[in-house]
Amino acid sequence: MDTQANNSLIKVEEFNQIMQSAPATLQRNQASVSACNQAGQALLDTIEAEKGISSDELDAKVSEYLAKTKITVENMNKRRKPLTQLLATVSKSFTSLESAIDIKSATTIPYKLQQARNRYAAKKLAEQKRREEEARRKQMLENEKAQYRSDITVMLDMAYAAYVEKHINALNNMFNRATLATYNNVCRQISETSTNFSWSAFVENVSDNKQTFYMDAETRKAIKGEIAIQKKKDFTERYRFEIEGTKQDLIDKLPSLRKQLEEQEELRRTNAAEAARLEEESKQREAEARKKQEEERKRREEEAKAKAEAEKAAAEVQAAFDFSAANMSPTPTKSKVKKKIQVTNPQGFMQVYQMWFMREGINMSMEDLEKIHKKMITFCEKIANKDEEQIQSAFVKYVDDVTAK
Repeated sequence: MDTQANNSLIKVEEFNQIMQSAPATLQRNQASVSACNQAGQALLDTIEAEKGISSDELDAKVSEYLAKTKITVENMNKRRKPLTQLLATVSKSFTSLESAIDIKSATTIPYKLQQARNRYAAKKLAEQKRREEEARRKQMLENEKAQYRSDITVMLDMAYAAYVEKHINALNNMFNRATLATYNNVCRQISETSTNFSWSAFVENVSDNKQTFYMDAETRKAIKGEIAIQKKKDFTERYRFEIEGTKQDLIDKLPSLRKQLEEQEELRRTNAAEAARLEEESKQREAEARKKQEEERKRREEEAKAKAEAEKAAAEVQAAFDFSAANMSPTPTKSKVKKKIQVTNPQGFMQVYQMWFMREGINMSMEDLEKIHKKMITFCEKIANKDEEQIQSAFVKYVDDVTAK
């Protein structure tokens, strides 16, 4: 309602007249209440003495008294109405002025300005969340790339260690199992052993089964290609060095091997027991050599893992720095963020009620619960009185509410 219109309804003369009559009106109403209560108390005393209404005559007197009480209330209401209406008009005039600039009222300018600020703050918050999410995604991508690079590097290094070990063991086994009859053939095979590393033969038994979630196929392929170029070069050099070293070491031992085989053959003819002892010693030396080779292989694996882990850690640290830099808002906005519920389906109200009742309602008194559920209880009572449909529950009962007419 327009404020000027409210003010025009308050006339000074009328205001003064009504306010001057207020004390007399109040006293008259007080007298009416006192007289009504005195008459009513007399009836109550009679009813209490007779332990209830005992006759139609007494019931008629009570009925007549209640009818007069209603008339008295109506008269009191008519007498005080001009005053209370005036006070309500005055009160409304003041509250209307306050409402005109109330930030909580949807029609006021302050409210619209606050809403504009709210939308701006929400926009800034959404932008910040997008930056954080993008930075987090990039960080996770960089961490995954570092982990993938480390996994592929370790996988290739371990595969290479097994690959070269297999070829070195083959040479050693060939040497250790040589006899006088196969000596010349063993010498030829060791001498002709190639020191060239075959990348294609190596990768035949290597498969990439590492799972990733943020990288696409092109990124995986690029990382593998980058690592493969470096590893192919490293493995070629290492393979040549390791096989050449093993090969030359065995070639240097071939003359002494022949002499040893001849001595063993002689011993077999002359002293079988001693020959068996020497053969057992040879097996022990062979087992010790294999043990050392296994220890060396594990050492190389641990070195490869440690190097890959260090590279991965460095990449993750860089990604974390990038994430922190992206999170810094250039123009922070002061805002208070609270969660608001928007129920998108009628069934959602049941879930809201369930949370409220389990967290708060269950601990409230019956009186407070009845106040909160007054509308629902009234609705169910209406259904019971109109359609005679009642709730069937051990926790709900229907009682008769009798009113005399």
